[in-house]
Formats: sequence, C-alpha cells, structure tokens
Amino acid sequence: AALALNQRAFPWWLLWTVLGVGAVAIGIWFFGRRRIAELLAPGHLPAHEVAYAALTELASKKLPENGKVKEFYYELSYILREYVGNRFQLFAVNQSTEEFLQGLTENNPFDGNSETILRDFAELADTVKYSRHRPDSTVADESFGVAQSFVDTTKQVNKEAA
Repeated sequence: AALALNQRAFPWWLLWTVLGVGAVAIGIWFFGRRRIAELLAPGHLPAHEVAYAALTELASKKLPENGKVKEFYYELSYILREYVGNRFQLFAVNQSTEEFLQGLTENNPFDGNSETILRDFAELADTVKYSRHRPDSTVADESFGVAQSFVDTTKQVNKEAA
C-alpha cells in the first residue's frame, strides 16, 4: 500500500490552477468591483439628474418653512457633495469642509466662479449646521438657488445634443 502511494504523484497542476483562479477572482473583486457594478447598474443616470431629483425632493419637504433650517442645510450640502463626487470624482461626502476645500487646492476641476460659489456655500452651510446662526427662509431659498445654479453651470453637457 505504501508503494502505491509513493508512485502516485501529487497533482500540483490542480493546486496551481486553484490558486491561480483564486488570485484572479480576488483581483477582479478588489480592483474591478466598482467597474463591474457600474456595468451591471441599470440605467445609470448622469450626476446632474440625480442631483436635480434630490433637490426636488428636498424642496418638497419645505424644511425652512417648518423651522428646520439646520436640517435643510445638512441635506442641501449632502446633495451638493454627492453631486461633486459623482460628477468630478471628488468624493467629499465623508470629508470635513476644510478637508474638501484643501483637496480643491490639489485637484480643482472648477472654473474660478464655480469654485467661489462652492466655497461660499460651504462656509454658509457650516455656519448654519455648527452654530446657533439661523438665517431666515429667504436666505435658505437663496442657498437652494445657488446649489441648483451650481449644478446647472457644472453639469456635463452631452456632446451629441450640443
């Protein structure tokens, strides 16, 4: 019986095949999961359309009119940060405003006017979110208009439609 085991060689090709397939699977999962998810995602909407839908939903909540100005600015700044992340690959949702603005000095895809609008909006939103400053509803409406204007001026224009 021992002689029969010694004559049978270990199937190294099988071990190397399993390890190779495993390495490729891990590589695809680690490096390609986002691209695969994008390919499999049904009807990927442009960033500005996602932002417009979120802005419309926010407007329907009428938060400033109900005295929820702080909540309004939280949601509005989140919508803008998500838009900037989706449109320009500057993922700012999990960054502080200071970190985000510092990142703009290293990688800035905006023209001067759009950057100024974004910086001014971020400062006002932080003032409302993190202090006792509560602007009236007209300032909140202006901020909403600024956010919508920012999306309008920075959205990606479809070259086929132009």
